[in-house]
Amino acid sequence: MAIAVTEIAKRAGVSKATVSRYFNDRTFKIKPDTRKKIESAKAQLETSIISKHHTRKKLAHNFVAPINRTFEGSEGLVTSMFPVIAKHIEEILWEHHFRFSIVFFDVDKKYETVKDLIVSTDFCDGLLLLGGAANKEIAELIKENKIPHISLSPADENLGLNTVVAHSLLGIRQAIKHLIDLGHTRIGYVGMKQFYRYRYYVASLLENDVPFNEQLNIYLPPKELRESERRWREIAKIEFLKRLDSSPSATAYITQNDMIAFGVLDAMQEKGIIPGRNISIIGYDNLEERRPADDNISGLTTIDNPLDVIGKRAAELLLNQVFHRQTDIVHEHIPTKLIIRKTTGRYYGD
Repeated sequence: MAIAVTEIAKRAGVSKATVSRYFNDRTFKIKPDTRKKIESAKAQLETSIISKHHTRKKLAHNFVAPINRTFEGSEGLVTSMFPVIAKHIEEILWEHHFRFSIVFFDVDKKYETVKDLIVSTDFCDGLLLLGGAANKEIAELIKENKIPHISLSPADENLGLNTVVAHSLLGIRQAIKHLIDLGHTRIGYVGMKQFYRYRYYVASLLENDVPFNEQLNIYLPPKELRESERRWREIAKIEFLKRLDSSPSATAYITQNDMIAFGVLDAMQEKGIIPGRNISIIGYDNLEERRPADDNISGLTTIDNPLDVIGKRAAELLLNQVFHRQTDIVHEHIPTKLIIRKTTGRYYGD
């Protein structure tokens, strides 16, 4: 501690006695500007120690994904998409004798968890970040220390972190164009308004001069959806049944994901509505090819989520940062494509 006190005092431009009393004497009164200098010097010293430690350490041959213990804010990646992506990440890493691990954090300990991983000398060579794992403070810590990392969240582009994500806007553009070609102009959305795919839906409508009518949309409660993926289908069914008894109504819907689309199809089946004939439905994820036995649904038109390519590229980018000291920030958008099946059809008018 003596060395740390000396260094902090030097950086802050105050005496060692002042720094010592500040950290050890709770009754010590100190001016706000002096406190700010000391805290800033302490943070600089910690960052310097982390950086030097990381530079010196030997490879642990292990990448780590810090995940919120409650999964909140993970954008569905942890529960539905992450196992598929993780499989392809592991395949690439194992070829180079690297492992892939998960570390859980409590919300109030997120920064400390990431910092500990960066300091680790025998456990972590780099970070795989899911939605909600990073914030501005953590992003700055990662960038300052040049820690190998990749994020699977589109939002982290704004934080200046490396990202590899699906080109969701491309897929939704294809979906909207498909519906327009079938004669649909009243196109609604089913899902969370807060989710980024909703913004892409709105943008795609406007790009094609299709009127945006918010009353056509069915917004699902974000709190319930984030708490349990298992209820997505159930909630979507309940909310869609409510909409069938009201107006105005859409002739086609883009859904946030396939599980929500399945709930919509459940509601339509209950009411004797034929998908693709009365109302067209488009999902997102292409679960029919990935886990058909689980859902008892076939024929869903959907946007394919290129999870295999995302996983492989995430692993390759991590290895590139470790082996080749790649430090340039990159944002990769993996193309998506529309899979046309039975739940979309031509609209001939009311």
